[in-house]
Amino acid sequence: MALSRLLIPNREFRVHMGCLQVRRWLSFLPAAFVVYLLLHYLVYQPDLSTPPQSPMIDEGLPRTNDTPVGVAGGSRSLQSGPRVLPPLTPQEVSAATAPSEEPPPAEASPGGRRPDAANGTSALPGVTTNQLVAASVSGGAVPASSSTKVASSPSSSSSSVVPASRTSNAAPVAPSQPQPQPQGPVRPVVIQGTGSEVQPKQAVTKKTLVLKKTSVVSSSVSSPSLAINFLKGRQKLGERYESGFSVPHEELCPDNGRELKVLVLITSAPDHQKHRTAVRQTWGHFGVRRDVVLAFMVGRTLNADIQASLDQENDLYGDIVQANFMDHYSNLTLKTISMFEWVKTYCSESHFILKTDDDMFINMPLLLSFVESKSSEQRVLYGRMAKGWKPVRNKKSKYYIDASTYSRTRYPDFLTGPAYLFTGDVVEDIYRKTLDTTFFPLEDVLVTGIVGESLRLRRVGDSRFRNEKIKLTDTCGLLKTISIHMVKYEEQFDIYKRTLDGKAKCKVG
Repeated sequence: MALSRLLIPNREFRVHMGCLQVRRWLSFLPAAFVVYLLLHYLVYQPDLSTPPQSPMIDEGLPRTNDTPVGVAGGSRSLQSGPRVLPPLTPQEVSAATAPSEEPPPAEASPGGRRPDAANGTSALPGVTTNQLVAASVSGGAVPASSSTKVASSPSSSSSSVVPASRTSNAAPVAPSQPQPQPQGPVRPVVIQGTGSEVQPKQAVTKKTLVLKKTSVVSSSVSSPSLAINFLKGRQKLGERYESGFSVPHEELCPDNGRELKVLVLITSAPDHQKHRTAVRQTWGHFGVRRDVVLAFMVGRTLNADIQASLDQENDLYGDIVQANFMDHYSNLTLKTISMFEWVKTYCSESHFILKTDDDMFINMPLLLSFVESKSSEQRVLYGRMAKGWKPVRNKKSKYYIDASTYSRTRYPDFLTGPAYLFTGDVVEDIYRKTLDTTFFPLEDVLVTGIVGESLRLRRVGDSRFRNEKIKLTDTCGLLKTISIHMVKYEEQFDIYKRTLDGKAKCKVG
């Protein structure tokens, strides 16, 4: 009795512990199931890198009687499993070889299967009607040579695949010679597939996609980072500019500038007669050469006395081109664009054009040597490069630009305006692009910087374009400089004498 008392609690305890053990094992079942699914996926994951093997078209297999062939509406549909196409009857052969009234499809689908516009079915790709007829009549199979390739195509909307000879919209095919009637047993064509469409076996080839690196440069499409997108004015420059010339002097550029080494266009004001005289009597003397042309660019003036003096000066020298815009300091951009218009109209074949001002000294021998060394260059501008310049926000400065006109904190790299040289092949592009750009008063920033950047033009800085006032007593420095800025009337003669009298003994290099 005492022993039974001892065994009963132990038995209950063991049962209790067994239940706990079972519950513990059952708690692991969900995790084990997840692990099983993961391992099953990893082990049996299909290889998607290569396409699945398609069934083949077997030739010369014996005809099986236990394979039913369904016929619906005169078209035989393929069921699942191996299917056998029975031999064509003489009526079907004659119907296939007879001309059809329907025109052939205009083009084949990407998979090589010709679509049937009438019923949505598709003919065997790459197998012609003559081949099907010949295979049925001669007892052979459809040839699988290189000339009659069978290609797979995307799944069609119809589940049946019919020979081209049994569709009412097949293209007319005439046999090269009459086909004889079969004399012996006919060997059918056995097609293995899923029953939805024919899937012939394909040779698996690896194709490597090669992406060609191309650079598309388009001046009509502006990147958001270009400075031209930071111009905030509403008026296009072309809306403010009045094209044309009251005094064009087209005779200045014979043969449209074909034989010129350099065309020098000097922006001047109508009342700057003294500046023009100093240029003519010094470095402007090079204009007597046949390969050099110099001209002054001015605008209109409302002062009758100034206009009368300008006309008299023009009659005497014949080198002042007067445009139709109103000449004012705020219209320097319009003056520069009139220069581009004149070159485009009357001197478009000049290879190099120098834009400069009437208070500049230009070392013409050095300039001519420079353009000769750059004679093969195209679509490029040379001058003094201004890098990283910031807009002047001081309202008292004549260079003041507020944020509502140009919102960017820096200008693009540009060539300073007192003198810059450019090739003639950029004239047309700069002229048209600038007219279609928002008006901006600083012409050098707009033309060589903002527009030049938008057109992807090459802008090259050269230290010989000083474009600043320098010491006039440094004769050797003058001989190595193409352009000097802020030169007064009397200084023009002094610099001209120093650079051309041949007395200076300067080190070369």
